[in-house]
Amino acid sequence: MTQPQFQTQTLSASLQPIKEFQVNDGLVIIYLVKSEGILGEFYIATFDDGYSEIAYGMGNFITLALKNAEREWDRSRDEDDDEDDNPFREVLRKLGDE
Repeated sequence: MTQPQFQTQTLSASLQPIKEFQVNDGLVIIYLVKSEGILGEFYIATFDDGYSEIAYGMGNFITLALKNAEREWDRSRDEDDDEDDNPFREVLRKLGDE
């Protein structure tokens, strides 16, 4: 019996911060990821509270990355947390006002 052969490929990508938004409890940072091959370009939305930075969302557009991050932030919080405490929602509101 022969073992299946797998072909691997190394991809390279660059990560560049392109926008920062000051929010009440920290900083929302948008990164542009440029990758070779099928991944292409996409955005990552992170939250930095001064102690750690966590990625919460990604998408093909900045607003999509922020909306995905907004949803993930809500999922990761307790039901008792204030809904207006979502930093990604705050940024989406700011962008809507511009």
